[in-house]
Amino acid sequence: MNSELLGTFTNMVAWFTQVRIGTGYPKRYTAMKIQIIAIVSFLLFPGCLIASSHEDQLNGVWTSDKEMTLAHLDQSLLSESQNAFLQKSLGELQFIFKGNQTAVNFTSFEDEPLDFENFKIISSTQSSVSIESSLGIKATYHFSGNCFYLINNKWKYKEYFCREE
Repeated sequence: MNSELLGTFTNMVAWFTQVRIGTGYPKRYTAMKIQIIAIVSFLLFPGCLIASSHEDQLNGVWTSDKEMTLAHLDQSLLSESQNAFLQKSLGELQFIFKGNQTAVNFTSFEDEPLDFENFKIISSTQSSVSIESSLGIKATYHFSGNCFYLINNKWKYKEYFCREE
């Protein structure tokens, strides 16, 4: 959706440049109008540019990093059974992002076909992106170097996922 808006805006600027600027305006006004168009584009459509860059930042395969998650985990906050479960299951989950589509996979099921669903970026900062899937599932990805983490609110820990090279 954001790339469609950006494409529409680009076409609008191209039309304006051909119709308005290219029809007899003195050259000094032409340069000024191009600068005004550039400024207005950043004021009116910043979400398109930010969302597109975050989609690019998310693109790829991200696998749960067991060691990094355990290093940041206060195991005293969890029960013995919760700790045992995490020791067994961390490192198995993967997120795959391609453009505005995402899928979830388990490394033990790599031969299974992936079910991709669309998502949209609902907010972003320099260090995080919040998305909503077409199924209404919302998640916030917090970036840390070449990884991101998701916060498990129920068990109060951060699970880290690192991009596969």
